[in-house]
Amino acid sequence: MNGLRAITDFVLKLIYPPRCISCGELLPITEKLAICKDCEEDFSVWKVSSSATSALSMSNLTCSKVTDNADSVVSAFYYDGNVKAVVLRYKQSRSSFAKAMAEQMYEALEANGFGNELGYDAVICIPSSRRKMRKRGYNPAELLAKHISRLTEISYVKNALKQKGKKSDQKSLGAEERAANIKGKFLPGKYDVSEKRILLVDDVITTGATVNEAAGLLKANGAGYVCVLSYARTL
Repeated sequence: MNGLRAITDFVLKLIYPPRCISCGELLPITEKLAICKDCEEDFSVWKVSSSATSALSMSNLTCSKVTDNADSVVSAFYYDGNVKAVVLRYKQSRSSFAKAMAEQMYEALEANGFGNELGYDAVICIPSSRRKMRKRGYNPAELLAKHISRLTEISYVKNALKQKGKKSDQKSLGAEERAANIKGKFLPGKYDVSEKRILLVDDVITTGATVNEAAGLLKANGAGYVCVLSYARTL
């Protein structure tokens, strides 16, 4: 299966040559992470051993600054500059970025020791509201989660979490307001998370309110371990 997938990916790259997701430059078909040489400095995946920005590398593997409810949090990048530009384009219209972004997230997961060796039972994602689904036509977190599932060979469980009712847009809210706005907005799906080890995927973590609420619900329903994986985060 892996061999067939590799051949398929190679043929697709021949037909649709890869481009840098940051600047759009054409890339060699052997390039794995879809970032050109000129942009790669801004897309250096965080690793626990990195000392480039001590505050960030120290917080990379701890959930104390992000969520009280998850057991671990891994993010590939800091949400700023070119990374922020890529995320905003992805969320607005470039769903085709999902595969390359997921590969970078997977690299961060493996590099920091939170890969398949932890024995995850399922990959799930932060749900999107119906309004945003109608507007975009896709859930950014779900596309990433599906690609993460493919890369890790861990089953993706659709609708493991559901969003309840309406909530105000988080974008304009502060940390305390976001936490209050998202409180009680998730419901468990049909998937039984009891004693399961869950890889919870989101695109961006800002204040951490959303992933904290989701991880808390999973834990309240018996999840044995929750690792949050995001493409980028601000803290």
